Amino acid sequence: MAKEKVTTTFGPTIIAWREAKEIGLRRFADLVGMSPTYLSKVERGDFPPPGEEKIKAIAKALEKDADEVLALANRVASDLSEIIQRTPREMATFLRAANGLTPKELERLTRQAERRRGRGNEPSRTILGAGVHRVRS
Repeated sequence: MAKEKVTTTFGPTIIAWREAKEIGLRRFADLVGMSPTYLSKVERGDFPPPGEEKIKAIAKALEKDADEVLALANRVASDLSEIIQRTPREMATFLRAANGLTPKELERLTRQAERRRGRGNEPSRTILGAGVHRVRS
């Protein structure tokens, strides 16, 4: 029975980024602390994307945002997962409310939350909900 390929754009995207930077497979494997054989199989889709720390190393070597590369691998950073687990209902409500906002609107909302947190206040569901309403208005 033939081994099934992993269906993701992770591998091909990593190859494209790596080749755009003119980094060979062996050198790239050294940079990210993986064996060239394993990395090649990940890039070809024979193996699923590696764990979070290796993905972060890949992002750093390619000068890409770690959260974006994690998302490409269908993963979320562990610190975000912990935040969601601490307040699952509130975070789910917030993410659903923020869904569909433009990047500019999300940046504005992020700055508002950072200002609130800077004053020693944790952003609450009400504050974030009001921020989403204000941004959309």
